[in-house]
Amino acid sequence: MALRHRHHHHDDAVERDPVSVVDHDEDDNGKGISRDDAEEDDELLGHSSSAGGAGAATAKIHGRGDTDERSESASTLTAYVGSMSDLVRNMDMQDVYRYWSQLRDWLADVPRVAQTMGMALPPSLSGLIGIRGPPVTDEQLAALEQWVGENTGKPYTHEEHWDKLLRLWDLSFPGHDGHPEQHDPLWKRLGFQGTDPATDFRAAGVLSVKCLTHFAEAYPDRYQDMMTRTHGKSAEESYPFACAGINVAFLLTSYTNHSSDPDLAAARASMARLIERRPDSFLDLFVVCMLLLDQEWVRQHGTYMRFPIILQLVKDRSKAALKGNVASVDAVGRSMGVDLYGG
Repeated sequence: MALRHRHHHHDDAVERDPVSVVDHDEDDNGKGISRDDAEEDDELLGHSSSAGGAGAATAKIHGRGDTDERSESASTLTAYVGSMSDLVRNMDMQDVYRYWSQLRDWLADVPRVAQTMGMALPPSLSGLIGIRGPPVTDEQLAALEQWVGENTGKPYTHEEHWDKLLRLWDLSFPGHDGHPEQHDPLWKRLGFQGTDPATDFRAAGVLSVKCLTHFAEAYPDRYQDMMTRTHGKSAEESYPFACAGINVAFLLTSYTNHSSDPDLAAARASMARLIERRPDSFLDLFVVCMLLLDQEWVRQHGTYMRFPIILQLVKDRSKAALKGNVASVDAVGRSMGVDLYGG
């Protein structure tokens, strides 16, 4: 037994507290260690008999838990396989054909999806994965240069091209008698900004008249659909149809020019391939862009003030489509979301 005392000094008299008795076990060095401390250490180290028993019990429980989990997982897998087997057994040939048709259609659509994804890639990446078209040949470039020389850079004048403009008026307003004068407010019905069309044609020249006339002659129903949404209405109710055509013609002409921009260079190569194959490809590309403009105008409930925004969208989509490996104008239209030959 060891005695531990506490002393208090009060009025020069020594007063003893009650004695605290603490049992000690002597270690090898004769130092006293509290039994309570020893028991606490044993519990922490897992040396007590009660702790050892609990640990063993816990290990057994865990072992049973792992076994139960594995058994449950195996049962779940077996049930899933069984349900799938039942599904296959109960599936008739009509279901098989339907699923196979869906898979076949999805696989057939993969090239188009890849082409569309490639349009959004920068030139370096799309070139690496083969999205862009093959290198343009000398023959294709020569065909492009010939077409450019014959169709661009020619200003419109009433003296030389008045009959072409009157032809466009007749196609736009079939059944109407008479023609506007060279300076006439009636030209606004066709979508010119002023009373003299020659002023608006300065941007793209006589090529604009040729493109609009081709649209009206080759796709009369689509042309008239657009006309019914534009002609005879105020600027706040519609977009300027003729001015839209002039802007689109000018846009497509820019794709035929030399450029250090990789996207524009790729677009120029596509234009060369298309024109070498069929010179009227430029005119059909014009129609595609006009259809897209009208389509977006309707979808966005366009206003006159939104016309520049929609025109920019046409520019972005046409450039993206032409920088890919295009095989035809129809393919360009589909990639832009336009069915050239649809109703």
